[in-house]
Amino acid sequence: MVDETTAALPHPKYIAAIGERTERSHQIETSYKAFRNLLGNRSAIGDYLEGIYEDIYDGKVPPGDIEALIARDFLRSVATAPDEEREVRFYRWYTGFFDVLSRYKDAYDSYQLGVELAGKEGVFLPPILEKARISKEELLLRLNDPASAKEAFLEISRDREAGSYAKAKGLFGAGEVEVLSGDIAPAQAPARFAQALDLCRKADPDCTDPDVQELRADVLRRTGTVHRLKGKFDEAGAVYAEAAAIYGEEMIRGLVWLLPEQAELLRVRAFAAHQAAQSTQSPAPEDLARALALYEESRTVSQRIRNINWYAHGLIGECELARIA
Repeated sequence: MVDETTAALPHPKYIAAIGERTERSHQIETSYKAFRNLLGNRSAIGDYLEGIYEDIYDGKVPPGDIEALIARDFLRSVATAPDEEREVRFYRWYTGFFDVLSRYKDAYDSYQLGVELAGKEGVFLPPILEKARISKEELLLRLNDPASAKEAFLEISRDREAGSYAKAKGLFGAGEVEVLSGDIAPAQAPARFAQALDLCRKADPDCTDPDVQELRADVLRRTGTVHRLKGKFDEAGAVYAEAAAIYGEEMIRGLVWLLPEQAELLRVRAFAAHQAAQSTQSPAPEDLARALALYEESRTVSQRIRNINWYAHGLIGECELARIA
């Protein structure tokens, strides 16, 4: 059993309920430290796991977006795992946790510790990494190392032993790096996204796997980015709508990324129409109002999962509208 000192420390579920991330972020450190203090003690890890599991089902996790998001990830990635994998999977869970809170260095460190522990314990990592919410490659991109991230993504896509889903993730990641770098020539990001969509269809022909479908929506979203940057506004709007239909209300992380893109599409479309008409008036107020409403919605959704970076994106979009309106 867990000693009284360790048992008194908060379970990870408390991290979700602490309010604004800037107010009590020390709770994350406390809970993470509690977990690391239990490493190697299978019985204690079991008690730690059971405490979270019961809290979720007893209704002690407050209802809300980040709480539901974290509970769902916990149930899918940790609670149902074999005993010998649980410690490694806890690290993977914390990696995703820190990523949602925009704490990318902490997320990367947690990822590395999990990999090291898997090596020591003889845990086979590929199946765990393939289904993980956040990858090392994505963390490298968030930590502003696009060159390393792209190469790592491409290595996955070229791996002959990787499944269709893993290869699709690799191609999407490499294409996303290219979009962020401005490499949107047909042979670059667009080609990778097309291949990734084909692999998603192969991996989940019945469209029933939520992980594959979320990836498919991500690919569609970034395909929309390419269309928008090329001035193909109708095509961008169509794939954005398709991505939104997949994300729905459940895949809130995807919505956090999609809403600013849709707002930006409305903004650039309004100004493009204004320029085409060679009008001396400002773009139609109703078009700008729709863009503003989407930027505001993107901030609201970002705040619901405590994602400060995308909250800032929404603010920047609103400021840009105010500047040029």
